Amino acid sequence: MSQKEIKYDSVNNVKFYHKGHWFDEDSMRFFNSRLDESAYLQNGIYYFISSERNDWINKPRLYTIRRMNKEMGKMLHEEDNTIFEFQYFKTKAKAKKELLKFLNS
Repeated sequence: MSQKEIKYDSVNNVKFYHKGHWFDEDSMRFFNSRLDESAYLQNGIYYFISSERNDWINKPRLYTIRRMNKEMGKMLHEEDNTIFEFQYFKTKAKAKKELLKFLNS
């Protein structure tokens, strides 16, 4: 795979390669998380979009671009597992547009 080559994949494969608790049903339920079904693989890093909604303070659902090291099976460190800030995007469409722009830059 060349440096710019992007492989379209499924978030189910990201879950398959992950070796921690990030995708556990209890964790997803606690954070009210949802995942876009699409994932992208570039240079051994999976990129995907998650969304969370904070029901305790009645916040809207917001979207985050995440990344995970496929070989290690772990999310990158907390401070750099996102491309933009946590919950930076108001819509999934905007998050996906920015993710594809990032991958193609």
